[in-house]
Amino acid sequence: MNAETANYFLHGFFIKKKEGSIAAKLLLISFDALGSDALDEMMTRPVFRRFVENGTIFRDVVGSFVSNTYPIHASIATGKPPRDHGIISNTRIDPGNPKPRWRYDSRELRAKTIWQAAKEKGLRTAAVLWPVTAFSKDIAYNVPESAAGMGENQVLLNLRAGSKWTQLKALLRHGKILRGVRQPNLDRFSTLTMLDIIREDRPDLMLLHLTVYDSACHACGLGSPEASAAMDELDRHLGMLLDAITPDTRVIIFSDHSQLPVSRCFDPNTILAELGFADRNEDGSLMNARAFFLNADGNAVFFNRSLSDDEIAAVESRLHDADVAERKLTEAELETAGFTAERLATLAEAETLDASVVFGLAAKVGVYFSIDKTHRATHGYPLDYEAYRVFYAISEKNYRFEPKNILDVTKIVCHESGLTL
Repeated sequence: MNAETANYFLHGFFIKKKEGSIAAKLLLISFDALGSDALDEMMTRPVFRRFVENGTIFRDVVGSFVSNTYPIHASIATGKPPRDHGIISNTRIDPGNPKPRWRYDSRELRAKTIWQAAKEKGLRTAAVLWPVTAFSKDIAYNVPESAAGMGENQVLLNLRAGSKWTQLKALLRHGKILRGVRQPNLDRFSTLTMLDIIREDRPDLMLLHLTVYDSACHACGLGSPEASAAMDELDRHLGMLLDAITPDTRVIIFSDHSQLPVSRCFDPNTILAELGFADRNEDGSLMNARAFFLNADGNAVFFNRSLSDDEIAAVESRLHDADVAERKLTEAELETAGFTAERLATLAEAETLDASVVFGLAAKVGVYFSIDKTHRATHGYPLDYEAYRVFYAISEKNYRFEPKNILDVTKIVCHESGLTL
């Protein structure tokens, strides 16, 4: 058995490939929130349909919990669940802040990434709006997804967090398209930026994150005219990218999570305020909190600081009366998602957290946990919910692979590019 074959079995999978074992280049595209249930409609778009007909698609794939954007993209980047890579939520745990800092900083990752493995192999990576890439020294052409905090300038933050020259060129050429982070402008900027990088810099590994469909579904709902228009946008972007890449480039498209329709927003922290266990600010943040919930739309995790068993029982009784939870998260779900004492101690905010996990909640279908009442669809639910599957597709016909879950994407990337994690 040679080293390459041994590596397949060590990673627990088997792929039979055509001749020419390693792809010269690889483009990985994230269609944020385009779940498996949306594929029939997406297949009516001409470019995507031709891509699938000439390649291989895997439908109804199990996702990764927590099924939110940053944890999943970190899992794709590392091949590991949140308990191992450390990105357990989209934002830091900060109940006193109505807009907590997003986990965009790659230095918070606790596992080796595909871009680190690529650099070790002498390959150059380009990443455009890919989550958790900020401040990476291993990405040659980096336009990171970041979010400026209070008093920070977004442009200056990105210039510090990514590749200055790549970003300056992108802003000079395409900056007039941008309207903050509004869609479809943001994805148009992202795709044009990646097209420039492909044509001028010719990187080996390319990572592109497109969020127009996610934004449309959150704001207007699944099946809305806006969601349909977002599919049109994705198809146009895909067409431009396929026209730009070289013939030796392998392309993988995947969805990070699906979405489910919602009609009721509920913030369980209101229960804590009503019981006198926390003070509530008008912006939704908490002060003097003896306990708090970390809301993540389809789930919420309850952290305790100083409540007694009887006080915790009072919280649970109020939750039961509110009729918002399908069930509690299992111990296995909490552990895989990284909500353990061991993992919490490694978080950037560990010194100020001063709390332990008591339980987690899975929201009922139609309900989501948040202070943002604008959503018409969302994600973050456990993986056993109906119509909550994802997909991935590759540009090679009859690609033989036994699908297990969305982390298959990482295995395929490593195989195609000859990387070792």
